[in-house]
Amino acid sequence: MMRYRLQGLPTQRNRWVLLFESVLIILSVVLGFALQGWGERRADRRIAQAAIENFRVEIEGNLNGLEQSQPKLAQFIDCLSGVGESGREVPWLS
Repeated sequence: MMRYRLQGLPTQRNRWVLLFESVLIILSVVLGFALQGWGERRADRRIAQAAIENFRVEIEGNLNGLEQSQPKLAQFIDCLSGVGESGREVPWLS
């Protein structure tokens, strides 16, 4: 970067150069903040997508487990509903 020696009052040219450099510095800082925010939003989206995928997998696993246990539960309900009426014993309790 060029160095400017200001002696006394700055000249009109030096003022424009200082203003230009100041604007560049400010724009660089703003751009840096914007890029950092963009990166954080991308990371947050990745985390959210992973959480949604884990939730979906868990729900599907739970549904599969319910579908597998449903016939056994239906048989259990049928057996229990007949216990009081016929006086028969429940096979897994005897």
